[in-house]
Amino acid sequence: MSLYPTLEDMKVSNMMQAQAQYTPAPTYQQQQPQRVDNYPSLPPMYTSTEVTPAAASNGALYPTVGDYMGLSLRDFTPPSQGSAPATGRDTRSESMVVAPVSRVNMVAIKRSMIKPGVSEVTLCKDEKGLVGMRVRAIDKGIFVQFVAKDSPAAQGGVRFGDQLLSINDELLAGYSEDKVHKVLKKCGVNGIRVAVRERPFERVVTLTKDSGGITGFGFKDGRITEIVKDSSAARNGLLIDHQLVELNGVNVIGLKDSKVKEMLVDAPQVVTLTIMPVPIYNHMIKKMGSSLFKTMDHSVPDC
Repeated sequence: MSLYPTLEDMKVSNMMQAQAQYTPAPTYQQQQPQRVDNYPSLPPMYTSTEVTPAAASNGALYPTVGDYMGLSLRDFTPPSQGSAPATGRDTRSESMVVAPVSRVNMVAIKRSMIKPGVSEVTLCKDEKGLVGMRVRAIDKGIFVQFVAKDSPAAQGGVRFGDQLLSINDELLAGYSEDKVHKVLKKCGVNGIRVAVRERPFERVVTLTKDSGGITGFGFKDGRITEIVKDSSAARNGLLIDHQLVELNGVNVIGLKDSKVKEMLVDAPQVVTLTIMPVPIYNHMIKKMGSSLFKTMDHSVPDC
């Protein structure tokens, strides 16, 4: 089953497939016979010409992809038509991502992706003996509350909202924040193995700017407060009362709204938002000092 980053990708892909599958029937035009000296007149000759979909029925047989849903798509080239993926089995591992619109910013999409499963991160300590992160205990689990800029945790790819399952094979389920910090403190300088489940409370929504550069949502203090009707935000299921956590994979927690809006303006046509329900976000940052927001890691993560 094909997967699409946005609803726009799905609609445009369907239109492209419909246009590619249309095979016009040839018609024939009669040419006037030409006389050749000393020979009788030649019989009429016919040449094959194709009728294009635009010429059929005095209009387009299918909708064009030049302009769709307020998007300017005239510079997009349809992807090569290969064999169609099999359908009927909803198997994620066999899915194929189709992105005729969003491929202009696939780097950001990959950067924002929340991968399923568990991975292991190896960390070290800095000259102060710190790994550069703080945790929060929620529902018997341990989650990353803060990642310091330029810290070993930031360089190792740890992100806000990640769930820590174990440290050097010591399971953390049911631990308090203080107990986890004590576990980290007693670890050696190098080779700190951390089992991580990526950001289970967060989800990623991909939006496409319209011809005016609008994605169609408003926010205050990072909290999404409004969705514009018939916008990309509305079409792709963005919800209010969710907190902006990342923009194109870059952490925006602690940034002023003016800075985030500037990042949105400078972003490519396709934008990825990583969001979290506000109640969970508020619980996640509880007891977090204002000074920590100023030193939060905002680096661009690796894909």
